[in-house]
Amino acid sequence: MKEKKSLTVAILACLAALPALFLVRKVMRKMQVAALVDLAEEGLAEYCAGEGLERDEFGPPIVAADSDFDWAIEFQSSTIPRHIVIFYANGAHIVERHGIVE
Repeated sequence: MKEKKSLTVAILACLAALPALFLVRKVMRKMQVAALVDLAEEGLAEYCAGEGLERDEFGPPIVAADSDFDWAIEFQSSTIPRHIVIFYANGAHIVERHGIVE
């Protein structure tokens, strides 16, 4: 009977810890995305230098989950022609960059 009570207490303790674990996971995910956005900003600066554009000609990053990658980070310019630069990330790394001019 004592073992059953100990098991019940252990299960309840694990259940009580679940919200904290989800919070930690959410915070870690936000930190990972913030680091990826920093990497994408560096890549955008390189793109701008190559295209003769300024960073302030682009809006803020649009971050979304992607079906083929963990994340897609997109920047759109306000220029004519419009430049769209998309960075694709897996894990903590930018793995592809695409530049589109419309």
